[in-house]
Amino acid sequence: MKAIILIIFAAMVIFVITWYWQEWKKTKRNRENIYNMKYLWIEDNMENLAVNEDNFRFIRGCLCELGNLKHKNREKTCVLTTKFYFGRFMNEAIKDARK
Repeated sequence: MKAIILIIFAAMVIFVITWYWQEWKKTKRNRENIYNMKYLWIEDNMENLAVNEDNFRFIRGCLCELGNLKHKNREKTCVLTTKFYFGRFMNEAIKDARK
């Protein structure tokens, strides 16, 4: 009798752990997708927006938000930030640093 109760309990524990694992993976995948969408959106805006102070500050703010997301890719974020500061917006970054 004790063996049957132990087997049922073990099966329930395995079921609960598997369920939590699946939910965690789904949440992680969703957060990674949100990061990738925002990354691509910022990258597109860096290429297509006009170079001026307002757009510089807007993209810089978006990059800060991107860096604060969970499940971010630090290397991709660093490369995008470097591309931003040393790419088309370099003159705006220099003006902002002088203020």
